[in-house]
Amino acid sequence: MGASFSVSDAAFLLKEYYDSDLQIAADLMYGQDAHVLFHRLPKNTKIVGKIVPIPVRYAPVAGRSATAAIAAQNAQTLQGSAFQMAIKTDYDFAYIDGRTLKLAATNQGAFLLDAVPIVDSAWLKVSQSIASSLYRDGSGFIGQISTTIAPSTGVLTLQNPGDVVNFEINDVLEAATTTTGSPRSANGFVVKRDESSGTITVSTSFNGAPATPASWTTADFLTVQGDRNNKFPGLQGWIPTTAPTTGDNFQSVDRSVDPTRLAGSRYNAQGQNIAEGFIDGLALVNRAGGFPNEAYLNHVSWAGLAKSETAKIFYDEHNQDKDAVISFPSFRILAGGSSLRVFADKSQQQGIAHALDMRSWELMSAGDAPHVAEFEDDMHQWNRVPGQDFAQLMLRAYLTLGTSAPRNNLVIQLPQ
Repeated sequence: MGASFSVSDAAFLLKEYYDSDLQIAADLMYGQDAHVLFHRLPKNTKIVGKIVPIPVRYAPVAGRSATAAIAAQNAQTLQGSAFQMAIKTDYDFAYIDGRTLKLAATNQGAFLLDAVPIVDSAWLKVSQSIASSLYRDGSGFIGQISTTIAPSTGVLTLQNPGDVVNFEINDVLEAATTTTGSPRSANGFVVKRDESSGTITVSTSFNGAPATPASWTTADFLTVQGDRNNKFPGLQGWIPTTAPTTGDNFQSVDRSVDPTRLAGSRYNAQGQNIAEGFIDGLALVNRAGGFPNEAYLNHVSWAGLAKSETAKIFYDEHNQDKDAVISFPSFRILAGGSSLRVFADKSQQQGIAHALDMRSWELMSAGDAPHVAEFEDDMHQWNRVPGQDFAQLMLRAYLTLGTSAPRNNLVIQLPQ
């Protein structure tokens, strides 16, 4: 009698292939698509509950005076608050037909040859989503249509050309006039992307002819369907380029009472030499008591800083991973009270730099982010689709990003 087939055969083979202790899983999450910040962030995969509180103190006890009676009279307790971080989700699915699954029991090599590219693709897609979200504000927007060039037969010129890396063929997009507002009724389906020109082309259906969805226009903000207001807040949310004002409500905290200690430092260097602007920005965060040790720029901005004659830089290649050999090129810059490594990350927005105290950040998740969903036990990763000759594997992540010391971090608006 021939060997009987069970979906568990496929689950076992892929579980071994993507074992988290092996190089392949790390490559997919961090290496192949240069997800530098995602790789280097400290991680806590043991969180529980739907909300993670992050307590922060922003003012010491008050009442100090050279006169004891007055000090006692004016005494006030220390001031603090707690960011209430909701755990957000991210999903993708891989589908494998019955013929391929059958090979798991009879020809393991052939099965992996067919199955691995499909699962790799889903893994990379979720990792890319996480890597992009790390730099965004939680609204889900990943690009904006040019404010001056109108959509033309489905061709969308992006306001920030570097944002094209956030889009993939067959992405289903929504457009809206604001990052958080209600989307327009028509969706767009990505049929082309051009990194050189910073454009994407959409249709009104999967694999349709290029066409502009109804009402889409200049300055619209683009979001993958299902992501609007459903992503975790990244650096743009935690350390915004505009200081919080009265009425601010970031994760249940009004940061306007002390915008620097609760929302970091910010500096606009758009009218300066890129290196001088970097140095002046770092001086601000140093004054506030923060000493960043790493900075993250888009590749274009990274190259501009590297070429600046006034930048005093030292090149190196840094590897911090304990489990796998992945390294990223960087250079070290000395500025004010900070000595920090500068990395290029394709998910960072062009014209923006984040100087981070990496000791204060943590990517918090329930299990690895991402991980293969397991149902009932380890041998039930694949679910048969009723009435169809294929099975489904789910990649998922439950996660959020947090910092225990916002004041230690800086965002700089760069001239390029």
